[in-house]
Amino acid sequence: AIGTRRSGRPPACWDDFDAILNVTTMEYDELASGEGVPDDKAYLCCPVAEGKKDKYELENWLAVAVVFVITNLVRERRVLIHCAQGMDRSVAVAMAVCALFCNLDEGSDLALQPWCTDRHTSIDEEVS
Repeated sequence: AIGTRRSGRPPACWDDFDAILNVTTMEYDELASGEGVPDDKAYLCCPVAEGKKDKYELENWLAVAVVFVITNLVRERRVLIHCAQGMDRSVAVAMAVCALFCNLDEGSDLALQPWCTDRHTSIDEEVS
């Protein structure tokens, strides 16, 4: 899911999502400290300023953001990607994930490529 900063506000955000990627320079104190992240949830902040103020940081953080998202998606976790307004940086990350890991065949539902989910077991084993 893509959303605004408000959609990533704790503790309510954890009702709908298992992993949250914050692509802004603003963090809720509970998430920045780690105290607001339940043990079975995941949170990552990629500090990228809004619009033209930060021409290169999105490019610098994009690989980290994509790895965070795909790692959680292959585990069938509900992922929120958010920026301040949900129209710029979060969309760029979501588009990168779709371009790299999703089946984009015409007439097909948007889904992860089979090779992503086939590796599900080995990714979990490597992380454990």
